Amino acid sequence: MELLVFLALLAASANAPRPAGPSDADMREVDCRTMSQDEKGDVITLILPDLHVLKDAALEGPYRPVLPPGVNALYCRRNSIVPAVHDDEVLALGLPLYLAEARAGGRAGVLEISSGQFRYRIVKGELLPDENKLVQARLNQFQTRLRS
Repeated sequence: MELLVFLALLAASANAPRPAGPSDADMREVDCRTMSQDEKGDVITLILPDLHVLKDAALEGPYRPVLPPGVNALYCRRNSIVPAVHDDEVLALGLPLYLAEARAGGRAGVLEISSGQFRYRIVKGELLPDENKLVQARLNQFQTRLRS
């Protein structure tokens, strides 16, 4: 009887929805990189040890990192691909922000703005339903802040 109860609980937990992701306070950034293209058009990424989008964009004032010339995007690996509350400040620089899970084979997305509208495109994997709701709420927050 105890074995049947255990198996039922195990099966229920396997089918239970995964948590949507960490709150902004629980988000951790492993590293950030710049993305650019070489003369052949190949993408080059460069890890910058002093580039900390999650922490530095949350500081008071506009986000103004020191970047090498020719950068056309930023790429950060985190414990969640849901955009953080100040990630829109990267877009104010005229750059999209790629977010990737900091684990092998993790998912990835890109935060962009087009014609004054924020969007988040998944480029690898897919969002869970709860994550999708969090991303939509965050995009709405960015849009409201843009209009202010």
